[in-house]
Parts: sequence; C-alpha cells; structure tokens
Amino acid sequence: MFSTIVHPTDFSEASIPALQTAHELAEKLGAKLLVCFIAYPPLVALGTTLTDPKTNESRDIEAELESHQPSNASVQRELRIIVAEQSTKVKTLLSFLEEMDCELLVLGMHKRPGVAGWLGSSITEEVVRRAKCAVMVVKHHEYEYQFDESDDTESTDADQLSSEKT
Repeated sequence: MFSTIVHPTDFSEASIPALQTAHELAEKLGAKLLVCFIAYPPLVALGTTLTDPKTNESRDIEAELESHQPSNASVQRELRIIVAEQSTKVKTLLSFLEEMDCELLVLGMHKRPGVAGWLGSSITEEVVRRAKCAVMVVKHHEYEYQFDESDDTESTDADQLSSEKT
C-alpha cells in the first residue's frame, strides 16, 4: 500500500507524536520512513549537523531524531536535511514530496495561539490542501479546538447558491 512515508519535523513538542506515528506506520506496513528537516539560510548543513555561521551554534539533527524515536532495526529510516532555496516551507516541502515520490505524508499539528490562529492558514493546512499524496495529520495531545458561534451556523455552497437565486 504505502512503501514510502515522509515525515517533516522540526522536533518541536507538536511534531513528536507525528514522528512516533510515522515510525509505527512504517513498522507495521514495512515501509521506508523518510524524515526530513527543512533548514533556511544562513544555516549550513554538513552531514546531519546544522550550523548557524552568525552565532556558530550547531544542532545535530540525527541525535535529535534518535532521542525522539525508538531504534527499530525493522524500520528502514533515512534522515534528509533540506536547505531551502525556495521562498516558503510549503513550497520547499511540496517539491521534496514530488522528488521523493511520496505516497503518505504524516504531519504534526498544534493550535496556533492568538492572532496567528485566525489570520491565516498554518503550514500544515496549506500542505494538506496542496499535497498530491495521501496526508495524515496527527494532533498534539494538547490540541483543543475552541468552537465559536459561527461553527454552529455552517452553510454549504448549495445553501448559498439557492439563497442567491431567490
């Protein structure tokens, strides 16, 4: 069914449940798990280490992956660090998915606080809309959607069309 599963991660608290889910799916399906981390200039990737030349701070992405995921010999796992050349994380990720011929994408989701939550869509929402492969969204355990009154008065396109004709 799915031979290649991709999970983009930033190792944030919200992405860890999705990483674990992607690993479990890869194990059960006998699929390859491709974990990707998108870095933006001026970060420089050398192997699995990212370095910020301005601060000289480094991150060992492979070590972060190992610390959040059980090592299981039955799961073929590969880590890719992508230094983005395109303008957005969404475009970079979508290009990577096509290049890797991804069949299933496993994304993490968390609630964005304050104004950011209602100003526009999140990266996860944009990728879900635009990805050509199957997408699974894993919510962080603290994700809690707050309903407002407009959620109760949902109208469909057909409702709007019929009211416009009358």
